[in-house]
Amino acid sequence: MLATTVDEAFDDDAWAFEMKWDGYRALARVTSDGTEIRSRTGRDLTARFGDLADLRGRINAQEAVLDGEIVVLDDAGRAVFQDLQMGRGTVTYAVFDLLYVDGRWIDDRPYDERRAALRRLNPAAPLLMSDDVVGRGRALFDAVAERGAEGVVAKRRSGAYRPGERSADWRKIKHRRETEALVCGYTPGDGSRRSTFGALVLGEERDGAIVPVGRVGSGFTDAGARELRRALDRIAVEDPPFDERSSEVPGTVWVAPRLTCRVAYTDRTEAGILRHPVFLGLAEHEPPSPARVIADDQDEIRIREGGRETRLTNLGKAFWDTPRITKGDVLDHYARMAGVLLPHVEGRPMVMKRYPDGWDRPFFFQHQVPDGAPRWLTTVTLAKSGDEITYPVLDDPVGLLWMVNLGCIDLNPWHARADHPDLADHVLFDLDPPDGTPFAAVSELALAVRDALAGLGLRSHCKTSGSRGIHVMAPLAPTPHESVRLFAGIVGRRIVAARPADATVETQIARRGGRIYIDTNQNGYGKTIAAVYSVRPVARATVSTPVTWDEVEDGVDPARFTMAEVAERVATHGGLFAGVLDGDQDLAPAVERLDAS
Repeated sequence: MLATTVDEAFDDDAWAFEMKWDGYRALARVTSDGTEIRSRTGRDLTARFGDLADLRGRINAQEAVLDGEIVVLDDAGRAVFQDLQMGRGTVTYAVFDLLYVDGRWIDDRPYDERRAALRRLNPAAPLLMSDDVVGRGRALFDAVAERGAEGVVAKRRSGAYRPGERSADWRKIKHRRETEALVCGYTPGDGSRRSTFGALVLGEERDGAIVPVGRVGSGFTDAGARELRRALDRIAVEDPPFDERSSEVPGTVWVAPRLTCRVAYTDRTEAGILRHPVFLGLAEHEPPSPARVIADDQDEIRIREGGRETRLTNLGKAFWDTPRITKGDVLDHYARMAGVLLPHVEGRPMVMKRYPDGWDRPFFFQHQVPDGAPRWLTTVTLAKSGDEITYPVLDDPVGLLWMVNLGCIDLNPWHARADHPDLADHVLFDLDPPDGTPFAAVSELALAVRDALAGLGLRSHCKTSGSRGIHVMAPLAPTPHESVRLFAGIVGRRIVAARPADATVETQIARRGGRIYIDTNQNGYGKTIAAVYSVRPVARATVSTPVTWDEVEDGVDPARFTMAEVAERVATHGGLFAGVLDGDQDLAPAVERLDAS
């Protein structure tokens, strides 16, 4: 559950207020088998934070799911993000919510009840109970600002926990303005900073170009500056990434704009330059993406991460002519989206749909891992149509970009994971309208699918197909494909019976009569669907984009979801499709309700 941003602190006895921690947001699943730590994007952080490997002995419960923030605290109890990021200091898990305890999910209970249950767990180090106060938001905000912490989070005391949502029931109030800026270079240092740098030169991307926004020279620790200088020297270049050089400091070293940092500031000048900036740390995008793929005058680059390496080629090749979109632009999109996209494709067999010469040129499907695939690539061998096929399986950003580099404009994962290929973990309704159908009609039908599933006790999520349609998906506990397909078919036919003028399940296009096709046949063993955040091979290179049900009700235009728009949307709202990963819904009760209705 995520918080919305508001401008001012407030007092209200219907709300509880707590300090906003500056660390990594994470969920902890505590069982007799150990502790699993996951980031809010689904990334497994267990191995990275070994100090949190056994939390069962630190709580008064046999099993629990906790929500909190991983931090490193200084002697004054302040969270130091740079130390956390660089692996220095003792890790603490500041816990602020409890979602499950000893066989019972309590996420639907009010905040006050969940907090009371959390207190009864009596968490001990390395756990820290994040204190809250009722009603007095302004006083806490002033105290937090005085000690230099990030801000305050307000939580409605009667509110339930809504996984995957950015809800108005949680509100964050920051005492400082913050932004993320590209590191474009550094100026020479003197005195104690002679061996590192004086300040970082910052830039921001605007209208497809990088523009300067000033320099930041404060907020660095000595160790952090040394580590950052080593990283910057590895990506040094001759020329700045922006044209304006009027304020250049003699001796400035330019770097490729691959690193993004978090900066606090008081205001901006009319030209957009940050006033009184303070460095907070490098931005954490999980999983960490490789260097952004910017072709410029290079037509080939190598990327490396975690001992894996791949070569990205023909970056300047046009995949779309109007507007001109290159292969490098597509790769750059996937590098940006890796953090929110990978949780939806990792661990799944992938079918490669390759467009070697662009979106409107001949393409072909490839199931078998190609010759020359890197040795580090994860694969799985499965039976398909009587043959044994070795499929690629993505599990990190380098593997993602390796696959896109083959000309895979969109990504097509199975509906199952490689470790249980016979079991689906969601049910899909693919709404495919004929040409000329207003998207409002598709949205109305999607809402009907949502309501039908809700009536059977299943929550669902939706995304644009990236073309004319909508995909509605309900997460499931692993369920045999045939059961999922039969269930989807029955639900689809019932919706058609209620809306015969609007919808059809007729597979032959000629017999659909201008109605929207509810395709449930995409459920099944070895079936695929274009993954969320996939660029689609259509005229404007639009992206399959998650949308909230409120947006569907208000009227959403899928044509606006270009790569640039989606990048901004993710930066603002995070991964809106994360709820599809919560495979905790049992299909059996829904089938019973279906039989009884």
